[in-house]
Amino acid sequence: MTPQCKIVVAAASSFIAGALVAGVVSYVGFSRYVRNELVPSFYATAVHAQFEVRTLSTLHAGQLDKVVHDLDLLLDSHTMQLAEYETVVGPPQRDPFVYRTLAEVRDYRAQFPTHFEYPLQQERYQKALDLGKKAGG
Repeated sequence: MTPQCKIVVAAASSFIAGALVAGVVSYVGFSRYVRNELVPSFYATAVHAQFEVRTLSTLHAGQLDKVVHDLDLLLDSHTMQLAEYETVVGPPQRDPFVYRTLAEVRDYRAQFPTHFEYPLQQERYQKALDLGKKAGG
């Protein structure tokens, strides 16, 4: 084997070995990333299931007022979280569904008002409800 041939074989072998090592490292890193991303998802799913089973148990016990109260609190919480929708989501990614949902919440709250203990809560809530005006309805 000529010296040039040895260099080409060595270079090709090094390239293949490097690609394999990079592939394995990437696979391991990506697998850990995916696993870490799924853990909060499972936790959130468990929290939802817990809320649902408790809500259903309360309904079966005939405690309708408690269920309505709990669902109102959950709605208020989700609505306040949506107050920052346009701050976080850029115009190209904004979904009309979010605005339509906030319009529905605004209509519901016109019929069934809520009360907040702190002015900052009311401010964030109103900011979210105002986004509902962009639904066009």
